Amino acid sequence: MRVGLIGENPNDTDAIAELLRKQHKHDYIAVLKRRKGDQLENEKFSKLLLTELKTTKFDVLIFVRDLDGFETDEAKVKNRYDWFTKNKALFEGESVLFLNVHELEAIFFSDVESLNKVFKLKLKYKNPLSISKPKEELKRITMNKYHENRASEFMIHLDYDVVLAKYKPLKEIDNFLNQ
Repeated sequence: MRVGLIGENPNDTDAIAELLRKQHKHDYIAVLKRRKGDQLENEKFSKLLLTELKTTKFDVLIFVRDLDGFETDEAKVKNRYDWFTKNKALFEGESVLFLNVHELEAIFFSDVESLNKVFKLKLKYKNPLSISKPKEELKRITMNKYHENRASEFMIHLDYDVVLAKYKPLKEIDNFLNQ
């Protein structure tokens, strides 16, 4: 199955592809790699996406976005779902939103044991979704050994089942891919 990954940054889509490959052996392809962050919010993005979807065939699309807030921030959640609804309408197949609470780096905190092994730490976090700035926290605790350009390299070390049990956004994607 050809799965298109649309995200705010190629580092994010590459990292998500690495995580998903652990359980779902599909062909993951980054879509519109040069679009980043807020560039996904404008009409130009939607036009480029439509053009890409006419020239490249996908069975499924996964839209990967950072919420930049907590799940309880209804306005931000609504904004992301409105964006997703608008853009998924451009695709004739199935699609799903992988909405990271705050940032992609929250995923790493859902498997603290692996995080500790990779960075030789002794951390204990009970709720990865409670960290308000996971990227900054990850950089701080690793003394800047973590960098988002290497997120996919670090993602390889995570235990999929542990992340699945503790990170709600992955559960939604996993359920979608298991259909």
